[in-house]
Amino acid sequence: MERLLILLGLCALVHTQYLNNSSEEQSDSQLYFERIRVHADKHFMKAFGHIHEDRKHFDVFVKLDRKLGSNYLIMNINLRVKREGSNDFIKVINLRHMDFCAFLNDPDFRRFFMNTIHFSQVLECPVQVGNYSIKNIGVLNIVNEHSVRKGTYKFFAEIVEVTSDIPKIFALQITTKVI
Repeated sequence: MERLLILLGLCALVHTQYLNNSSEEQSDSQLYFERIRVHADKHFMKAFGHIHEDRKHFDVFVKLDRKLGSNYLIMNINLRVKREGSNDFIKVINLRHMDFCAFLNDPDFRRFFMNTIHFSQVLECPVQVGNYSIKNIGVLNIVNEHSVRKGTYKFFAEIVEVTSDIPKIFALQITTKVI
């Protein structure tokens, strides 16, 4: 679960770079989390997400019942945007078949995420049985809401075990609105 939130941070960073290339200036925009959905395979874990009352922060909690990383794990990330006034979503990021353990163990990614997202504990592969949480995550920790163009943003990340009969272990979908 924390891995997916790590991906959220990465996508938010790329998202910011993408949006900052715009010539539009949105000095009066407001950003909020509209919805968060968490899927966890019951054979591996229990997980849930919670959006705070201010709708600018959320928490994700995971109780991992089986060690992860003994089989080949891949990660898929997708970020789409539907700009204000548009009827269609445009792909901003579509990363597929990333080696999850290589991602977790990369020192540059680890340093970036440890500085921007506060984990309950450091994640390494194999991910051990236990309770994991990421609390008070806000896109505003990474993104300046006044530089983001108005619209609906959908972030999706999943972790898949390639050798399993039930491959999708974890999925996180976050819908963010900028008005």
